[in-house]
Amino acid sequence: MNILHAFYSQFNNRGSCHGMNIANPPTVLFKQVDLMKFIITMLFVLSPVLSLAGQFAAKCIPQVDSCSYYLCEEKNHPCGPKGYPLGFGFKICQIFLNSEQNYSTEARNWLRKVRVCLMQEFPEADDSVTRTCGEIKTTSFHSHVGCYISTGFCELSIAEQMQIFWPMRGSLIYTEVLRDAYSIAQVCAFRTTLNPEALSALR
Repeated sequence: MNILHAFYSQFNNRGSCHGMNIANPPTVLFKQVDLMKFIITMLFVLSPVLSLAGQFAAKCIPQVDSCSYYLCEEKNHPCGPKGYPLGFGFKICQIFLNSEQNYSTEARNWLRKVRVCLMQEFPEADDSVTRTCGEIKTTSFHSHVGCYISTGFCELSIAEQMQIFWPMRGSLIYTEVLRDAYSIAQVCAFRTTLNPEALSALR
């Protein structure tokens, strides 16, 4: 306001500006200053709120016909190209999604069910819990056996099972993949009927 008074005093001493008497400061100028003060105040008040809102993780929704869930989770908690969301989850999901037409009806139905199950069991970003990328990887792989069995993998033919495992042969570098494959093979070989407690223990 000191600047405004200086502006007013300068022109008031002159008495006029281009023949216009400005004995009183222009009302429109006061309105513009008030508007600017309001905008600055609102930005100051809202900036912490906007900053805090940006810290909350977006809700990722599992979809049977899309693998974008893993991209969403990667955005919430970046683990890079070698992390589980991009290096395994999204990669393998895309391989099966793009080749579904090559599978039998039974295998295709299983692929769709297990896809959603794996997304639902993924350790979602939680604002109250800080997870490392290693913990996300371990928890995600632990869900594989339970999801495979509960969605009917053992009911598929041996040929269908081999066709499903074949695209994942490049992922055998993961110790977890070998462990999961062994566990699934054991369960299917004995045709074990899993009760809820046993299924929960496998996850």
